[in-house]
Amino acid sequence: MSLTGIKISKEIKARILITICFILLSLIFILPVWAYPKILVSADDSLFHIPRLISLQNALTHGHLLPGYDFNTFGNVGSAINIFYPYVTTALPLVLIHLVVHNWIPAFLIFLFLTTLATLEIAYHWCKKLLQNDVGAFIFSVIYTYATYRIASAYMRLDLGEYMAAMILPIIFVSLELLLQKHDGHQWYWLTIGMSFLIYTHLLSALLVVGLILIRLLISLPMINKKVMMALIKAAGVTLLISAYQVISLLEQYHYQPLHSVSTAALERILKTPAQMLKFSVNNNVFVYTIGTVGVIALVIILSQLTKLQINGFDLGPMAFLGFLTFYLTTDLFPWKQLNHTPFAIIQYPYRFNFFATFFILFVAAAILAKSNQKSSALLMISALTITMLLFVRSTNEIIHKSWRQNVPFVSLEHKVAISDFKNFTTTDYRPVTTEPYDNDINHHIAVIGQQRKPVLVTSTADHYAVNLTTTKNNQNVDLPIINYRGNQVFSDQKKIPTTISPRGTLQMTLKQAGNHRLLIDYQPTKKRIFASIISVIASIALISNPYFTKYGLKTPSWHGKK
Repeated sequence: MSLTGIKISKEIKARILITICFILLSLIFILPVWAYPKILVSADDSLFHIPRLISLQNALTHGHLLPGYDFNTFGNVGSAINIFYPYVTTALPLVLIHLVVHNWIPAFLIFLFLTTLATLEIAYHWCKKLLQNDVGAFIFSVIYTYATYRIASAYMRLDLGEYMAAMILPIIFVSLELLLQKHDGHQWYWLTIGMSFLIYTHLLSALLVVGLILIRLLISLPMINKKVMMALIKAAGVTLLISAYQVISLLEQYHYQPLHSVSTAALERILKTPAQMLKFSVNNNVFVYTIGTVGVIALVIILSQLTKLQINGFDLGPMAFLGFLTFYLTTDLFPWKQLNHTPFAIIQYPYRFNFFATFFILFVAAAILAKSNQKSSALLMISALTITMLLFVRSTNEIIHKSWRQNVPFVSLEHKVAISDFKNFTTTDYRPVTTEPYDNDINHHIAVIGQQRKPVLVTSTADHYAVNLTTTKNNQNVDLPIINYRGNQVFSDQKKIPTTISPRGTLQMTLKQAGNHRLLIDYQPTKKRIFASIISVIASIALISNPYFTKYGLKTPSWHGKK
């Protein structure tokens, strides 16, 4: 066998071992839920995400491929969470798994296993693509996938958006570095895939990433030649086409009537000083959303090697800077209070920047370690694994103790999560602006019939609401406690009734006959939304069939645009 053959054989064996290790790590990651399923329903956002999963499944199983109203969930008041919150890469995979296994707990276990494995593989592949170093790539993939913030997103918060967004960050920022520093014009393709995935995952994270990309471009303004500029324009244009469905779905509702987005209370209310952030990080306090113990170790490594950030022909200084910047933004040193009544208030919690600080700091530190300790690579990898596992055990143990102290529905691997456990939770996210003074009335199903406020019976099936009420006059005006979004349809005796927007932002109509009425309300996507979905599908197919994908997509090529 030739020397080349021996080399390939060793690489294949090493890759098989790494894949086995990643599978084992993915299994370990789901052990807390396997042993204590209550973690899922006691997470901070479980009352939000589990009903939206049920709502999405209701829509899909009744032939509604473009979901609208949240039937049978969120208090039956006409919320439409899956219009406003991306579901394609978050809720949809979980629903598809649930349709196979018919139980939400095993569905979550499979979902967490597959996404953890994907995060490990993506982090490894893209770190290696930039560093050309297996050790650095392995260390980064492990400490990043098991980072404190990702564990908190999965188990403390059950934040499906940020949890899935963590999987795609390496593609976005590594492809950007290859584009800027090696002028590799082919990277527009991967930048497009990363940003499109992110828009269909978590819109706020997508906006923050755009901001960080702009800062990164300013840092390397002299590097932006015509080739780089064309690649960026191409990536932005194709990303807009692929994400047309998500963007149009959102914008058409804002155009229909003014909406509140999310709760935007004072940005500074839970900020910590830099000293407090470091203290909680060192303690690996999973309840305070920090960069964790490993993040602090990484910070120390970077600060001790600030003059040695040239690795494998790349300057990692910009990534280190973005790591320091995002960590700074999590503290009270930044004047967040001044941004309370500005568009930046949509950030809600500045601790979100720990998400990015974790990525940048761990990436640079892993690269430094791999470069500085080439002779002790095995020791480095074992140390990284050991520290990571010890911290994971501690974090999940604290989360398990918290879950047992909470009064939440009982669940187990055998006990199915019931709709009745979650259907009455309500949310005010993306309600009309005019709805706010009437939220309590709407939540308690108070209609306005003529000039009188009256409670009405609102029931729901998996694909429509039913409202029973009585009018006392002909041509009487009725304001239902169902929020009015574009795409609503109201029927009485199988006849469609014209509706308008009431002063409460709800469905308003005139009922011609006095007497008892049973009104059925469902949702039909608009032509604009259907057209946008077609554009997104065509653009996605065109991108995936791009020759670059088949030529370079499944391997780590040499850089094509070397200076």
